[in-house]
Amino acid sequence: MRREDILAAVARRDAVENLDARAIDLSGADLTGAMFVNVDFYGADFRRSSLEKTSFAGCDFRNAHFDAANLKQADLRNMNFQGASFRGITTHTTMFQYADLTAADFSEAELSWSFFQNATLTKADLSRTRMDKVLFSEAILDGAALDGADMLKVMFNSASFEKTTFKAARFHKVLFAGARLDFQDFRNAAFSTVNAAGASLRSANFSGADLRLSNFSEADLSGAILADARGSQAMFQGANLHKASLRKGVFDQACFGAVHAEYADFSEARLEYSSFSSAVLRNARLVGANLAHTDFSRADITDADFSNATLLQARFYKTIKNSGTRLVAPDAILRAPDPELSEAEDWTPPPQYAKKNSK
Repeated sequence: MRREDILAAVARRDAVENLDARAIDLSGADLTGAMFVNVDFYGADFRRSSLEKTSFAGCDFRNAHFDAANLKQADLRNMNFQGASFRGITTHTTMFQYADLTAADFSEAELSWSFFQNATLTKADLSRTRMDKVLFSEAILDGAALDGADMLKVMFNSASFEKTTFKAARFHKVLFAGARLDFQDFRNAAFSTVNAAGASLRSANFSGADLRLSNFSEADLSGAILADARGSQAMFQGANLHKASLRKGVFDQACFGAVHAEYADFSEARLEYSSFSSAVLRNARLVGANLAHTDFSRADITDADFSNATLLQARFYKTIKNSGTRLVAPDAILRAPDPELSEAEDWTPPPQYAKKNSK
């Protein structure tokens, strides 16, 4: 079918169905509100066209070109876009759910309020994109490039990121909860206010990254590198920090409650006013760390090394330690034990009250 025939059908508001439109030139066309069913658009040219509110069903867009097109409110669910180009496109409430976007090019695109849930974006190029409130829940982004991307309130929960790159990317209020980000390189990344609760971040590299106010609760950060990172008021509650390195990082007022940080390295880190309540710190290194006013209540510090750490008013209430625990410090003025708290915790009700409550 010729370009003129398709434009005439769209003008009549007729559905365009069951056509072979491979390599057709629809660049600059106004296809607003059109409906296409079972059309083969392999290699078609939609550059600078308007596809606003356009819907597609059963169409093939492999190697098609959508550069600088308007895809606002377009319905592109379940379509095959392998190798397609979307450079510089604009989307708003655009639907790509379950689409195959393998090796698609979205570089420098403006993506807002758009939906990519369960989409396949393996080896896709999303470099230098600007994303605002975009959903990638359970999407596959293995081998994708997000270098230089600027992301605000983007949701990647339970998404897959094997061998994905994020060089110089910026994250603000991004959701990675439950995502798989093992071995990822986030060096010097702007990662503040990110929610990565329950994410798998084994051996990820956050050296020099800004992690302030981010949430890593229950995340697996075993072997991760957070050296020189800035993580003031970050949340690590229940996280796995086994053999992780936080050397020289700034984590003041952070929460490390109930973390598993065996053999972790906190040497020379700033951890003042932080909490390690009920943490497991066996064989951890805290040499030269600033631990002023830090709470280690009920923590297991067996064989941990606090040599030359600042322990001013640090709290070690009911900690578990042994002869291998090194608490040698020049200013180890520890917070005095609280006998009233200990007495209150050990208190049990009199037998007569216990009998009444059991009835």
